[in-house]
Amino acid sequence: MGKTEAAVMFGDGHVDQNAWSARPTLWGDAIHSFRSVTSKAHELGVPVVGAGDLIDVRRPEPWVVNMLRMELDVLASDDIPFYYIQGQHELDRKNPWMSSIHSHAEHIHKRSIALRGINIYGLDWTSADNLERELKEIPKSTDVFVCHQVWHEFMGDIAYEGTLRDIDAPWVFTGDFHENKELIVKNVFGNSISVISPGATNIRRITESPKKYAYMLYDDLSWESFSLPTRYLLRYEIYKEADLDRVEADIPVQLETTVAEHNLSLELPEQLQAPIIDVKYSDKVDNVWSRISKVCGKDSHLFLRVMAASDDNELSVEQQQFQDILDEGPEACLQLLLDPDADIYKLGLRFIQSQNFEEEILAARGERGLCD
Repeated sequence: MGKTEAAVMFGDGHVDQNAWSARPTLWGDAIHSFRSVTSKAHELGVPVVGAGDLIDVRRPEPWVVNMLRMELDVLASDDIPFYYIQGQHELDRKNPWMSSIHSHAEHIHKRSIALRGINIYGLDWTSADNLERELKEIPKSTDVFVCHQVWHEFMGDIAYEGTLRDIDAPWVFTGDFHENKELIVKNVFGNSISVISPGATNIRRITESPKKYAYMLYDDLSWESFSLPTRYLLRYEIYKEADLDRVEADIPVQLETTVAEHNLSLELPEQLQAPIIDVKYSDKVDNVWSRISKVCGKDSHLFLRVMAASDDNELSVEQQQFQDILDEGPEACLQLLLDPDADIYKLGLRFIQSQNFEEEILAARGERGLCD
C-alpha cells in the first residue's frame, strides 16, 4: 500500500498587508502564500499545521484579521482542521490571535494531536530561561515536535534561545529561521533527530531567497516539500561601469521574458506580478539610480543597496545586517532592542502601529494614571 497525506505544514506566514511599510504598493505576498497553503490542504482534504509567527504583529490591522477570517471560513466549511502554535511575533499567552479571529483555529500549545497515527506535540515560542524545562515535558510518544525558537544550530553563537540537542523526539518541525533547511542532529540522549525548518512563506527581507516552501507530512513519517507561488526577484551586483551597462541592458529583457513567463505559469494575482529588482552597487560607480530606475519601469519594485566600501568583511556583514533591519521598518528595530515579552516592547509597538500618535499617548498616560 502507498503512503497517504497526513497534514500540510508551514511556518512563518507573517501575514500582513505589506512587509515593507515604506512601500505600500508592494503588498499581498503573505496572504497569497497563506492561501496557497490552505488551498493545498483543501484540495487533499488534510489538516493544516502552522509552526508560529503566522501573523506578523501582536496587534494586526483589520485587513489582516478579515483576510484570515475568510480563509478559515473556507477551511471550516469543508471541515479541514487548522492547528497552530504561536511565535514571538503574534504571541499572546491569554488570547491567541488565530483562535480569537476564528473558532476553527485550534491552538496546540503543550498539547498532543494524532493525525493518521502520527503524534504531534506543539509548543509556543518559549523564553530561553524556560525552554529547557519545557523540552523535558515533551511526551515520549511524540513523533513530530512542532515549535518556534531561535536555535543554536541555525544561528550559531550570535544569538540563540536553546539547542536542538535537548529535544527527545524523532522529528522536529520548527519555525523562526526564515531559510528552508533540513538537518540531522545527535541529541544529548544519543539519538538522531531529523529537523525541518520550512522557512518563511514569503520574502521578509531583501536578502532572503525568493523560493519559498511548505511541507507535506505523510502517514509513514516521510516528508515532501512543495514550492509556494511567489513574486519574481531579480538580483544584480554592480562593481564597475561595465557592470552597470550590462545590468541596464539586461533588466528590460528579463521583464519581458523570464518575469512574464513566471507570472503566467504561476497565475499570480495582479499585485504579485510586479517583480522585485535588487541591485547592490559600489559607491564608486556613478549614476546607478538614475540609469537603473529608468529601465525598471513603474511596475517593478527597485531596491538599491550600496556595498560597504571597507574591505573588512566583518564590518561589511555588520553594515548589511543593519541595512536589512532598516529595510524591515521600525518594528524590526524594536525587536532587536527589546524583549518581546517586556511591557516596554508592547508599549513601543503600540505607538509604532498607531494611526493617531497623540490619542495613543494620551490613552497610555491615562492607563498609567499620569494625566492631570
